[in-house]
Amino acid sequence: MVKVNKDRDFDGQIVLISSSSAAVGVSTHVYNLAKMLHSAGKIDIVVCPDLGWLTDRLKDCGIPYTVMQMSYRPATFAVSAVSMLKFVQSRPSKSIIHLHGRCPLFLSGLSMLLNPEMPFVATVHQFSQAGRPGICGWKTHMETLFLKHVKRICCVSEALRNETILRIGLGRSSRVQTIPNWIEPFWHQKALCDTGPPPRRDGGRRRICGIGRLVRDKGFDILITAIAGLKTRGYNVICDIYGDGPEAEDLNRQIFALGVSESVVLSGVENNVRRVLVNYEILVIPSRTESFGITALEAFDASVPVVASDIEGLRELVIHGYSGMCFKSEDPNSLANALEDLLEDTDIRQSVISNGYKVLDKHLPGDAFLQEYREFYARSLKA
Repeated sequence: MVKVNKDRDFDGQIVLISSSSAAVGVSTHVYNLAKMLHSAGKIDIVVCPDLGWLTDRLKDCGIPYTVMQMSYRPATFAVSAVSMLKFVQSRPSKSIIHLHGRCPLFLSGLSMLLNPEMPFVATVHQFSQAGRPGICGWKTHMETLFLKHVKRICCVSEALRNETILRIGLGRSSRVQTIPNWIEPFWHQKALCDTGPPPRRDGGRRRICGIGRLVRDKGFDILITAIAGLKTRGYNVICDIYGDGPEAEDLNRQIFALGVSESVVLSGVENNVRRVLVNYEILVIPSRTESFGITALEAFDASVPVVASDIEGLRELVIHGYSGMCFKSEDPNSLANALEDLLEDTDIRQSVISNGYKVLDKHLPGDAFLQEYREFYARSLKA
């Protein structure tokens, strides 16, 4: 056990407020953090915007949660902000409010103004231009404004921390720290316990997958074009893309136009994606922007090689030629080349799988992560 420095601990309970309940990166992070804080006796409650993947898992673990409407649409923003204010004022005086995502941050503005004694902290999960920044980038500007007023900021990668400091100003850099994501071991833990390796993969068609929201930032259009390129090179591949989102119709049209309907399947949401990962030879993360890439850790855990865009955020996990293969962002031909290298070279596959375990070992839950959060929260009380 890590010895807790009392000067870097805190007396209070944590309220986690998540911007999503779906099976996405933010929810996974909030769930893992809630479990860790709950085991340490430091969780008050988790606030979720609706019922879904996150609430189901919190319920299974006996972690208290509540559902609150969250929206920054003009028609409902005021109601949501007032609900947030009433909720914050109902919490014990020693609570620390930890915001995850843009919407909770925006809705907490009134609460921060009227409750200056209540420490608010935030985790930044995405780069400023990710998602939909709004007309004239209003969401980005508003997020930056509120980030300047929270007590402390946590970022899930060094690249994200660097950008956040540039946004809020170097004079506030001492408020910003990096605590990366982590995951619970699943297949890796079974292997360590000598319960046998993951199931063998299908020996027929070469199986590839992608996982994430069907939005432009995730780059699945690049993956589809790359699969079409592999097909022209004579490869018999099947690529399943798990997730849903507003780009589904456009992606289906692209699949049809490229003639790869038998090779690429939009498989919808898979809530137990870690169970199905072991059925694939390669996981592709073709994102145009990515703050961390938690699916890469899940692939390392399942002994599945990763091919990822060579972009900030992903480079911290997927190191080209070591823990995975990288390709030039937004270049389908570069992606097809990286896939071909892994499909053809057994030595490369085994090497990146082995080194992926080494990267994964640094992102498994433990006392070190708990101590980092203890210090993070303690410093918020002194800010």
